[in-house]
Amino acid sequence: MLQQFDNRIFRYSPLIVVVAAVVYNLSLNSLLDTGYSSSMVLLWRGLLSFSLIVTAALAVRQSVFPQKLHLQVLRLTNSGIGLMLAFQAYKGLTASTVAMVSRLDIPVAILIGFITGRRLSDARVRLSVFAIGTVLSIVYFSGTIHEDATSLLMAIIAVCMTSVSYLLIKQSTHSENNFSIVNTTNIGCIAIGAIGILVQQGSIFPGWQHAWLFLLASCSQLALNYTSAVVYRQKEVERAQRPYLAGSIAVMVIEQIITWQFFAPLHIFYIILVLSLIYMLTMQQLPRKRHVRLWGLRFVRAVGVLPFFRLAR
Repeated sequence: MLQQFDNRIFRYSPLIVVVAAVVYNLSLNSLLDTGYSSSMVLLWRGLLSFSLIVTAALAVRQSVFPQKLHLQVLRLTNSGIGLMLAFQAYKGLTASTVAMVSRLDIPVAILIGFITGRRLSDARVRLSVFAIGTVLSIVYFSGTIHEDATSLLMAIIAVCMTSVSYLLIKQSTHSENNFSIVNTTNIGCIAIGAIGILVQQGSIFPGWQHAWLFLLASCSQLALNYTSAVVYRQKEVERAQRPYLAGSIAVMVIEQIITWQFFAPLHIFYIILVLSLIYMLTMQQLPRKRHVRLWGLRFVRAVGVLPFFRLAR
């Protein structure tokens, strides 16, 4: 029965990821804009998700405790701190920008693999460096697109930590079931969130008028984590992340519709450019350099580093 459920999750994983990514990013953005601290959101997101996953695991008689404790302790610490930084970044960035920066997990994972000895083509490594460099260049134009430079750097640090977590998840699939893999992230959220609240000496209980937003954020994150655990068993990290790119585009469109405020053209350009570059990294074979075109801009070399002023025209 559980295998059939996982097969359905895998079959509809692109749709699940896109919908869950939109709900997750926008619900988190709303909670943090309301005034809740990152620690409180992290704690309650972890508590609610933990309760849901334990209930589901008991129903199908699956363990929620990991077998390789040392690996999961590393994961929960890394995931908790990374998510804390990501939540804090929401306070100074739009949900669309956070969603776009979060997709740097693909080029960062590629570079980590390259550094640790994984065989990769030079083209893929150079394109990863170019994608990361493009996002870093946004810091210079942060005022023009009405984003906070410090929050942007915080989001980049968070995504580097998230990339390590994805690689650890991939390794965990060999010895752990999906419930224990997902629950490790929940425990990390609870632990790091509780520590943050104790340090800040803040209230531990949120206002229940926003309970539905906490539930939305928890359920959507649970859907994303469980789907990732299922997909990572059958696909490489890079290809498994492809639906998240469509989710980031959907977040950008829906956020502008909801707020009825259109982003600056440079802001939209950056989001689409970065997501297009990262999409290329998920392809089995990179397109030939003569055929790489983005909105009329021709890259002389798809894997080379172009002068930034050409892209900013």
